[in-house]
Amino acid sequence: MKRIVRTQADAGVRALLNKVAVIATLACGLYFVGSFIYVALSRIGYPFSLEWLEGGSYAQVHRLLTGQPLYARPSMEYVAMIYPPLYYYTAAILSRVVGFGFVPLRLVSFSSTLGALVVIFLIVRQQGGFALAAALGSGLFAATYQLSGSWFDIARVDTLSVFLVLLAIWLLRMRDRAWHVAAGLVFGLACLTKQTHLITLACLTVYLAVFDWKKLATFIVPCLVLLGSAYVALNGVYDGWFGFFVLRLALGSGEYVTFEPGMFMHTASGFWLSSILLPLSIVVLSILIFVIARLRMGQDHAGLFFYLAFVAGMVGTSWSVVQVGGYKNDLLPAYSSLAVLFGISLHWLMTQTVHAAIWRSATLAACILQFALLWYPITSQIPSQQDLAAGKALLDRIHQQRGDLYIPFHPELSLMAGKKPFASWSPMFQLEGNFGGGDIRVAGRVKTEFARAMERRQFSMIILDQEPNWIWGDPERYYARTGQTIFADEDVFWPVTGWQTRPEIMLLPAGD
Repeated sequence: MKRIVRTQADAGVRALLNKVAVIATLACGLYFVGSFIYVALSRIGYPFSLEWLEGGSYAQVHRLLTGQPLYARPSMEYVAMIYPPLYYYTAAILSRVVGFGFVPLRLVSFSSTLGALVVIFLIVRQQGGFALAAALGSGLFAATYQLSGSWFDIARVDTLSVFLVLLAIWLLRMRDRAWHVAAGLVFGLACLTKQTHLITLACLTVYLAVFDWKKLATFIVPCLVLLGSAYVALNGVYDGWFGFFVLRLALGSGEYVTFEPGMFMHTASGFWLSSILLPLSIVVLSILIFVIARLRMGQDHAGLFFYLAFVAGMVGTSWSVVQVGGYKNDLLPAYSSLAVLFGISLHWLMTQTVHAAIWRSATLAACILQFALLWYPITSQIPSQQDLAAGKALLDRIHQQRGDLYIPFHPELSLMAGKKPFASWSPMFQLEGNFGGGDIRVAGRVKTEFARAMERRQFSMIILDQEPNWIWGDPERYYARTGQTIFADEDVFWPVTGWQTRPEIMLLPAGD
């Protein structure tokens, strides 16, 4: 009788431990989702750049709203960014509804991230995962917010492209062929948002050719037809400059493949170790256990290989973080795909130990530890009132200055002050080939335009973030520093993410 009572008591304790572990783990996932939403809503209305290249997105959407071509012959007035147009078109449409500014641009990214969290949940559930495993998969992706550069709500192309890829994966796993066609079209839209997802498309094509050739036509053909049609149409509309920027410059940039020992070691430490294995060690371990066990058991190899092909493509896409000019946002595809596979593996691990409540509790405790490793402070992601005041003071100063100004690192400041914008630094750096690729002849022509403008002293003021020799046209020959400080406070107006740069140098025509 005592043994029965003790057994019942032990069972009660194990059940209580399991319940506590479930609640605690779910709370961790929800905490990170809530933290992201709080940060995003706290800074969505900030009128200046959260990340220094947001200004490039701002300028491109402004061109669409004012009827100017998004891709055009490079000149000192404008050099396009290297991304496809879908994000900019979407943000421009939303801008006509809510008004132009950073809000509609960030709202596209914010909504895309929420959509990605929902689709991760749906994919895990689609694979038979219980709601807790699906929720923890979504929670894990939310927890990589700071790890991926606090980029979920930034006015850049990344999160919209990731959302579209995830949506395509969910549609592709449906049974009806009509969904597969829809998946191909959605994936095509993802590539029209960020072209690096062609790597994932290649991996999925190989998988379908080997394991599921019937879907090859219904998925790949619509995708390629959309991409081919879009290329022909956009290249026609933009007189060939669409292909120049989006394919020639973009796909010719970076150092994606290298066999140099030094670069290989940098890649291994900078990507696999620092970005994947160390911060997501428990996630990687759970996925490895799941994959090895499934392979040994011989269960549904085709289904397993589908997700492995998906993860391989998304991780391959993220490899660009180690290239010159790469940043943590490049890790978003890898983290989103690992979150999916984590949710699926977690479901499998839990269901394989149905009679071991303590083991299930230990598994959930490991999840809590993983979430703890991803904790980040919230306040550092939100601009302060001092940042806002400093930005407004600078904007007023720019507005009062007569004539043309050149602010190469922040074209949005010119537009906000009602001034004519000129080509921004990053696309020009790309044009010159400093990220790989480039076009020396075209870059030389634009350099000549700037040299003539500097010699004529066309700009009444030049505001720089870096030394003048970073800028085309040799401005130091015709302009002199004012000696005035732009910001009296050393701690204000820095971006909350990305390259830490801000306006620091003011130049006026020499002799003035």
